[in-house]
Amino acid sequence: TEEALAYRDPAKGEWVPADEYLSGHIRNKIALAQASGAAYDRNVKALQAVLPKDLGPAEVEVRLGAPWVPTDVLAEFACELVKAKSGEVEVKYNSESASWSVTGQNGYARLEYIGDYALRSVKWGTSDRSALTLLEAALNQTPPTITKEVDGKRVPDKVRTMAAREKYQAIRDRFRDWVYEDHDRSEKLLRIYNDAFNQIVERKFDGSHLILEGMSSAVTPYPAQKDVIWRGITNGNLLLAHAVGAGKTLDLVAISMELRRLRKAVKPLHVVQNSTLEQYTAEFIRLYPQAKVLMATKDDLHGVKRRAFVNRIATSDVDAIVMTQATFERLALSPETQRAHLNKVMAEVRLSLSASKDSGANRLKELERKMKDAEARLERLAAANKKDEDQVWFEQLGVDYVMLDEAHAYKNMPRISKMPRVSGLSTATSQRAFDAQMKCSWIMEQRGDVEEGVILSTATPITNSIAETWVFQRFLQPQTLKRFGVLEFDAWSASFGEIVTGIELSPDGGGYRVHSRYARFVNVPELMSIFRMVADIKTAKMLNLPTPKVKGGKAQAIVVKPSEKLLEITASLVERADRIKGRGVQPGEDNMLKVTGDGRKAALDVRLVDKTLPFDPEGKLAAAAREVHRIWSETAAERGTQLVFSDIGTPGGVSFNIYGEFKRLLVENGIPADEIEFA
Repeated sequence: TEEALAYRDPAKGEWVPADEYLSGHIRNKIALAQASGAAYDRNVKALQAVLPKDLGPAEVEVRLGAPWVPTDVLAEFACELVKAKSGEVEVKYNSESASWSVTGQNGYARLEYIGDYALRSVKWGTSDRSALTLLEAALNQTPPTITKEVDGKRVPDKVRTMAAREKYQAIRDRFRDWVYEDHDRSEKLLRIYNDAFNQIVERKFDGSHLILEGMSSAVTPYPAQKDVIWRGITNGNLLLAHAVGAGKTLDLVAISMELRRLRKAVKPLHVVQNSTLEQYTAEFIRLYPQAKVLMATKDDLHGVKRRAFVNRIATSDVDAIVMTQATFERLALSPETQRAHLNKVMAEVRLSLSASKDSGANRLKELERKMKDAEARLERLAAANKKDEDQVWFEQLGVDYVMLDEAHAYKNMPRISKMPRVSGLSTATSQRAFDAQMKCSWIMEQRGDVEEGVILSTATPITNSIAETWVFQRFLQPQTLKRFGVLEFDAWSASFGEIVTGIELSPDGGGYRVHSRYARFVNVPELMSIFRMVADIKTAKMLNLPTPKVKGGKAQAIVVKPSEKLLEITASLVERADRIKGRGVQPGEDNMLKVTGDGRKAALDVRLVDKTLPFDPEGKLAAAAREVHRIWSETAAERGTQLVFSDIGTPGGVSFNIYGEFKRLLVENGIPADEIEFA
């Protein structure tokens, strides 16, 4: 039989295209179709045909702290761990704070007295932390920290902390094996996981039918761009995670114009980098010559011009508004809207703080202080504007769709978590990100709490941490995360992320250290199936972009031997690091940031650390200069151009810098000075 082109959706009561109906949450759609009667048998059959195959034990990693694991299973594990009587241990989960608690039956018995002594205090615990206390810590992803008093101050006890963390990890490892040792328990957990997470089918968007009215005839979008435009029109919130050169600007502009033409958006707002405002606006007009575009410059919001221009935004009927990130931030939400959002965040922080122990509490207190600072700023804002009755707030502008270009600028969104400081989990928070998230949430609320009204664009969705995946999901699909029980970061992390402990080079370069880093995804297929509901991912390889080939297929490393002076500096860095670790020096005098900075400088040229040191003719600069001269000589006939990058040692009022020295070496090698330019 021929494939159906459309299905009647019982949820909407209308016909929808087959590619839309046979994608998304398939098990939910099957249940609804079955409950809707025999008229939808055709739907059920089609949905079952695309339903993903059930995953087995080898494909699902069940981890302590994952919110989908039933509390009775965890209580059973707790009892078996210390040989306690059945029902003697209770495990509870608070979904609002994503926090777990382990208590004795009815909350009476203390954890350190439950079960066999040898199991709770020796095999699975220590004298400082019992096995069940460590189990609670593992559920909350908070590695234990044991402290001691030194000179009237509480400081970490490294030996006892390491002993407790070894047991902490042993309990986590034991749970991974234990869940699949019993057939009935294994089947139960796999059924829960498959029903909840293994049901999403990615929709394939085909925009080949699109006729983009108003677009310049001189522009012909690639097929992949038409697919993205169609997705932006039909699928709600979207992340354009496309490689550099993929044409994201065209995608954003075309989606915006189509949404406007179809009356899905009344006043789209495009937010771009401060340095690209005029370029982006000019490109918009080049793509759509008849478009009415209002560009907001920084001067438009200064002094007496501000009120007039903001009123112009609110009252004008334009196809799009384009402004910079700085201008976007200055157009504040009303104090009432901000206060409601802040109160909600503060409530979450305090709820998590009440459930936090050990080092995780310190991070939450720091976040609480930042939120209180934000409250204080809000009060000042409200007071300053009481006198100005004509003040126009963001809500009054009429903006109903926002497109944030270079969205990686908003990755430092406040993250409420009980997890302690660990590499790979940034503790930095930015007012820019917090402000953008408030506005995006407000726009979605105005559209009926549905996930539409926000489009983000970036070539670097993940730069420093896998946790940035959650940030983009939190921006674009909060309702979906809530439905899966992973809206809070700790719940998301327990399901899809993991802290990995390994051996790595120490920051001072003097040896190796055992270090924990938040650096691994788990249950990746299910995470990606959720993420791809809003993320359109296109790499350079997927798009087959026309880029120059790298000679030899990969970057070539030129290795040089370290000089005696460099080895001496490296040794001094190790000594400085030891003094810092031993608290033998004040942070203002020396710290690890200075040590690593001096290490990077010395590795390039020791004179960046001490300008009185001699030039090394066999060092990196000399080797690079010889290589650049060789290529210059070989390409002289075709007048080839080379680009040389250095992110340290730039000119800036210092007597020695890499740029000036490198130019001197190039000239010394025979390249004319007038053929060398700094950019």
